[in-house]
Amino acid sequence: MKLIVSIFFLLVGCSIFAQGELQFNQVKFIELSLSYTTSVVHPKTFQTITVPAGKVWKIESAIASNKDYVNPTDYQIFYGGILTLNDKTIYNGASSGFLVGNVLPIWLPAGTYTLMLSLSCNTCSSGSYPATTVVGSISAIEFNIVP
Repeated sequence: MKLIVSIFFLLVGCSIFAQGELQFNQVKFIELSLSYTTSVVHPKTFQTITVPAGKVWKIESAIASNKDYVNPTDYQIFYGGILTLNDKTIYNGASSGFLVGNVLPIWLPAGTYTLMLSLSCNTCSSGSYPATTVVGSISAIEFNIVP
């Protein structure tokens, strides 16, 4: 009898504090591109993303990589893209192309966020970067919050 009463209060208590259910809405893919032909100090580009009211995003993947090299046979130069979300690094292509600290998935509630793509080079001096195009992207699942 105690078990039945405990289960009842547990179920009632969980339903009181529930904030709604998630219902799949769509898949989002956001891409940034950054091209360089000259030496630039700390090159970067920004994009504002907005999660609408009544929605939540679950970022499943993030990547940033260079599309081309000035000299693709020069394996001494290794550079790649760094992708950050509101100043938190979520992918660092200059660190052997690994996600930083197992940050994914990332849940984003309704609001506005800044996605930044920047270029990093482990053998370049004083911000002197080789000509390249860096592409960064995130993919997310958008859910409706159903009361």
